[in-house]
Amino acid sequence: MKNAKDTVWIWFKAAFADGTVQDEEKKVLFDLAARLDLDMAEISEIWEACVQGKTAKITLPKTYAEKEALLNGLIKVILADDEVTRNEDLFIRRIAKKIGMEAEVDDQRAIWGDKRWPKY
Repeated sequence: MKNAKDTVWIWFKAAFADGTVQDEEKKVLFDLAARLDLDMAEISEIWEACVQGKTAKITLPKTYAEKEALLNGLIKVILADDEVTRNEDLFIRRIAKKIGMEAEVDDQRAIWGDKRWPKY
């Protein structure tokens, strides 16, 4: 993936959207990041920056495949602990709007149902 670090940064920030990162979310995050061929030092650096509340200038994906990979990762992260909070929902919707994939988020919400992904 062209912007692997940027994608991982967004995934990590999604996990922090509700103020806490559950163990399940952290495992999913590190698994997803490792699949993008980032080494553990790079992943840990991004993680520590997020823990410290830092921000970064990122480039959003341009191709449909990269946008889809970003969105799919976001969905895996926010569903990892079996609960989508209002802040997680707002975060994923904001990113989806920026990359033109709002309908895909609505489709996923319909698939997962109100129990795991409530309507706010």
